[in-house]
Amino acid sequence: LSCKNCAVSLVYHKGKHRLVCHLCGYDEPYPEACPSCGSNLFLYKGVGTEKLEEELHRRFPDVTAIRIDLDSTRKQGSFEDLYHRFKSGRAQILIGTQMISKGFDFPDVALVGIISADTALEFPDFRVRERAFQLLTQASGRAGRLNFAGEVLLQTLHPDDPIITLATKHNYSGFYEREISERRDLFFPPFTHLILIEIQSPDASLAESVSKDLRGQLAKFHSRLYRLMGPIAAPVFKRRTLFRFHLLLKTTRVKMTLSYLGEVLAAKEFQRSAKLNVIVDVDAVDMM
Repeated sequence: LSCKNCAVSLVYHKGKHRLVCHLCGYDEPYPEACPSCGSNLFLYKGVGTEKLEEELHRRFPDVTAIRIDLDSTRKQGSFEDLYHRFKSGRAQILIGTQMISKGFDFPDVALVGIISADTALEFPDFRVRERAFQLLTQASGRAGRLNFAGEVLLQTLHPDDPIITLATKHNYSGFYEREISERRDLFFPPFTHLILIEIQSPDASLAESVSKDLRGQLAKFHSRLYRLMGPIAAPVFKRRTLFRFHLLLKTTRVKMTLSYLGEVLAAKEFQRSAKLNVIVDVDAVDMM
């Protein structure tokens, strides 16, 4: 089942008994039967925090496990309450998303488990290896913060992946040398600036045609000012009812590139309207 506003699947939240979009917040009741075939035999796949909490309660019924995520901390004061329950020892297992991977100091934590570590490497972004390395080293740093050695268990389908290997060894210099070499070869930051141009429209055909027209104009200065890539459909093709196409410029001459880009976008066919929006993001953080 997909979100009616975004090109992503809805996620089942058992506590609410509802299907939720993690991009726009849209939710709908859990269906009594499949809208396609009418069957009521559902298979639950994936490992979210709710499912992990349920499994831990089943396997360790005498141990108190608590969960910190967006759903469990919506009420005022709920985060502080959960935090102090774990820090005081009233709860022995803390389950959470990336929000608990850094900034916490629990001196008595002896074991950290990182579930589905490969997920951090699956996003289409040139910074994905850097972010994965940060996440894995930060999360593993929660164990053994007092006067004893901690232990970290990491679940992965790719134990020989270089980033996984370097993170388990906390080999910062090795990671840096590998990453900086690849970015130099592929002409990615810090050796260049990235300018992401996003064309948005509730009409997919219009967004695609405008993105192709824009590429035609930008191609005139392709080799002189920047390297031009795209257009392609954004990794999340539809978000909040808008269809999205991306063009990417790699350049070391940002001011001149933006000046020319401004002249191109001043043309009538690229002007913002109810049916069209063009966004220019210099050194974009979100490539999705």
